[in-house]
Amino acid sequence: MLISSPRHRAEDLRLWAEHEEGDRASRVTVSLVEQSIERISAWQGDYVGCSWGKDSVVMLDLMLRAERSWPVVWVRMRGRDNPDCELVRDAFLAGRKLDYHERTFDYEACGRDEHWRAVAKEFGARRMTGLRADESGRRRMSLRHLGLDTGRSFRPLAWWSQRHVFAYLAQRDLPVHPAYACLGSGRWPRCHLRTHGIGGKTGNNYGRTEWEREYYGDVLRRLAVAR
Repeated sequence: MLISSPRHRAEDLRLWAEHEEGDRASRVTVSLVEQSIERISAWQGDYVGCSWGKDSVVMLDLMLRAERSWPVVWVRMRGRDNPDCELVRDAFLAGRKLDYHERTFDYEACGRDEHWRAVAKEFGARRMTGLRADESGRRRMSLRHLGLDTGRSFRPLAWWSQRHVFAYLAQRDLPVHPAYACLGSGRWPRCHLRTHGIGGKTGNNYGRTEWEREYYGDVLRRLAVAR
């Protein structure tokens, strides 16, 4: 269920409808879902890290299906969150019971991982995340060497592909962040679109800065004024 946004253009929505038709027809193997639910059910950890991107939504739905409950923490970047994350949050939390929390840090502190150390002091050192291997070579290497559970970070979606994630969202009718349909009339592949803080440095090799200027220029202008 794509959350609508005034940022979307008619061509974006047409392309998204084509993607979603494929997502609904695509097969997410029962074994992949069941295996992830079993792993989540067996995990002994402290909290779940959430960003309200596509992987977080799938992970939280699987947690509920596993009938487990940990504190869910959205680590926010002061003034630099993607503003549409709140729309996903509100849509997902409506009618669902979660032990939900938000903690806000400066962007620079997040770059130094100070946010995770602060959250660990409050909630515990062991967190579940939606990290997946196909998002970067560095993540693939980490998973191959350290496995799904490093002792501090548990990654139950590690070997899900992007195709699996979008298919699961469509077939479960889960809320989808508007950013994934900001496709620039096909110029921006959905596999490269992210929902993390606006104005960051990671992902620039995929044209992140140009994409943000096109779709989130209002946030960039506000940040420029704030500086």
